[in-house]
Amino acid sequence: MKAAIYLRVSSDEQALHGYSLAAQRHACRERARQLGAEEIQEWADEGIPGTVWDRPGLTQLRQAVSARAIDLVVIYDPDRFARSLALQLVVTEEIERAGVQLEFVNFDWQDTPEGKLFYAMRGAFSEYEREKIRLRTSLGRLQKARQGHMPMAVAPYGYRYDPATARLEVHPQEAPIVVRMFTECVQEQKSLNSIARQLTTEKIPTRKGLGVWHRQVIRQILQNPVYTGTFYANRYETYGVGLNRFRPAGTKVRRKVRPRSEWIGIPAPRLIDPVIWEAAQQRIRERTRTPGTSYLLAGLVRCGLCRQTLVGRRDQSWGRPNRIYTCRKHSAGAAHPGCRPERRLDADALEDAIWQGMKSYGSRLLQQLAERPAGEGNDRHARLDRITRAQGHLLDALAEGLGDPAVIRRRLRALEEERRALDPSLSPPSVRSGRVFEWEAIPVYWRREILEVLVRRIVVGDGQLTIVLKTDPENISVARMTVPTRC
Repeated sequence: MKAAIYLRVSSDEQALHGYSLAAQRHACRERARQLGAEEIQEWADEGIPGTVWDRPGLTQLRQAVSARAIDLVVIYDPDRFARSLALQLVVTEEIERAGVQLEFVNFDWQDTPEGKLFYAMRGAFSEYEREKIRLRTSLGRLQKARQGHMPMAVAPYGYRYDPATARLEVHPQEAPIVVRMFTECVQEQKSLNSIARQLTTEKIPTRKGLGVWHRQVIRQILQNPVYTGTFYANRYETYGVGLNRFRPAGTKVRRKVRPRSEWIGIPAPRLIDPVIWEAAQQRIRERTRTPGTSYLLAGLVRCGLCRQTLVGRRDQSWGRPNRIYTCRKHSAGAAHPGCRPERRLDADALEDAIWQGMKSYGSRLLQQLAERPAGEGNDRHARLDRITRAQGHLLDALAEGLGDPAVIRRRLRALEEERRALDPSLSPPSVRSGRVFEWEAIPVYWRREILEVLVRRIVVGDGQLTIVLKTDPENISVARMTVPTRC
């Protein structure tokens, strides 16, 4: 008999020191031998919570079960298996469907209706217990914050945590660097990049001991109100953020700012005068691009050669200012520098080429709608027509500046989900039936809204533009792009 044992420890600390892992291994192997196993394979996930579905060890176990490469699965306890009832039941069903025997060391599993009911109840109670622990921990931290103490033993840059008082105290080496950042930003009018580069040049270490400062770190420090004398606990909703390292790209959870009324102020040593702090915020706002210098494709366009994002910036060409897109990263601390030699794409030409591609796409869709057979009058097509008209109206409103853009985008996404449920092969509508959609008349600032609704990404290759849509199975290719590679 071929057996597999699955082991899991739930924290990095357990993974580092091997807490309970050796005990699980010994008990599971002993049980497998008692059940007649002659060959034993082992899969383990170290430092991964039981609520995470995508675990390397568990994935390999499921693949072995699916391939019927094993006859027996032994796990120490159901909570080592999963602390999510849904995951526990899904994987259990996979094992049973493959005809593989499932056994636990610390739980009497019986493949009967009553046994399955008790198994599910135990999984539900395990999940309930986990949520109760999380809630108690959260309430304890909030109570500690309301008493004027730091809820956790962490400190922002420029401070250190005093375990005796559970408060912040000035860090003698870091605090002067914080004061210097504000001075250079407000009084010397230096950019975030300039501040970061100078700190890196002087080999001043970051909080993590790194030798490279990133401008985003400088921004976070300058925008943190703690330096005016108050640390705010409960400022962000962070539930699920801690598991982001286990999530694939595109599914990560972002922390959200809570309403100001929910923040809890904790006294901290003042490093910066509130007037100086406000001046720094104003300075950062002024450095943000205005609509006159915005870039239509910001965040959507990538270089097809180095795979890095193309960023917009102003440049000089024969003494004349112009806008360009480049994949070369000039920001301090950038992990990927981009192409060498630098790619410099004329922004006006690139944006026009993309918009012409979208215009061509809209024209093709209009032709498809016009050529639809008259007999397609059933309920499904009637619903699709209704969705098409509704999306067209919303796009018109977006183009004409009517209504709240955020509300319109949410409604468009909801309609698109309904549309895909009816017919996933259909493309998102770009026109309203009955009239020509005037693409060229749409203002630049509304073109951006339309691109965000329809486009997933844009790839600039070597002489070829590709527009990847969010729903269309076929990408839009703009043959032989007219954008010069050098300005």
